[in-house]
Amino acid sequence: MATMKKKKGKRTIGLVALALIAVIAVPLVSSGNRQAATAYAQEVATTGSITSYYSFTGHVRVENSQRIAAATPATVRDVYVREGEHVEKNDRLLRTSDGTIFKAGVSGEVDKLFVARDDDVQAGDALIDIVDYEHMVIEIRVDEFDVPAVAVGKSALVTVNALGQTFESTVLRLERQATREGDISFYTAEVALKKIEGVLPGMQVDVKIRNAYAENVTTLSMDALQFDKANQPYVVTPQDNGASQEVPVRVGVNDGVRVEIVEGIRSGDAVLVPTKTMAANASFRGATLDARDGMGGVGQ
Repeated sequence: MATMKKKKGKRTIGLVALALIAVIAVPLVSSGNRQAATAYAQEVATTGSITSYYSFTGHVRVENSQRIAAATPATVRDVYVREGEHVEKNDRLLRTSDGTIFKAGVSGEVDKLFVARDDDVQAGDALIDIVDYEHMVIEIRVDEFDVPAVAVGKSALVTVNALGQTFESTVLRLERQATREGDISFYTAEVALKKIEGVLPGMQVDVKIRNAYAENVTTLSMDALQFDKANQPYVVTPQDNGASQEVPVRVGVNDGVRVEIVEGIRSGDAVLVPTKTMAANASFRGATLDARDGMGGVGQ
């Protein structure tokens, strides 16, 4: 599960409209009596809902396929199918001079026909490939820290990138055997693939599985959060005398754009969002908010 970080630069704010006023410069007043002139824009806390997700990447994979090969040297006497033809399991495919009749071991499409009538083949030569394109799956890789999120039967939101198609799906399977890379173990999971036109094996997909959800809560943009020397979150609020005040807050779920404020301010309260630091130590940018510390977060 990834951490929530304060980053320099602009961020696109979505989900809830922000009330902004002209940029102003105010002195920053804190319990430590730090003073610095910082440019701010004003934002008003709102009531809304936030959902955070674990995010994974994967690809479309064929689940059932078969390559049929010659067992002994022989000559092809009859070929009963054509490339692109659909066959059912146990359908006849071809016959060779030694009397062998080859049948389909899976239902699917004749993806490749390697021989024709009267061709001579040797033991081990490929004859036919059959691929089941009707029942493909999505394969994703899950690191060991995110395994609890990928329970069998859990809902998932899938996007096939090349087609721009998004649909709801379900986790089908999670392998128990891991692949190690450095100090991290990864597990393979399978997610159901909806039948959509144009999807092919190997296409890349993004998969999101819900982590946490908060409804009708006080929310702010992530840009409004700042962090003190102890890495604790706070916001800056305007004061009647034109100054500003640091207010410690307790946060909950975040989606990478907006964050739930559990304590410290309420919906309708104004806060100052720093836009440009005009003196050193005006704020502690770059501090992180770790979802594993119980504060919620965006998944991988």
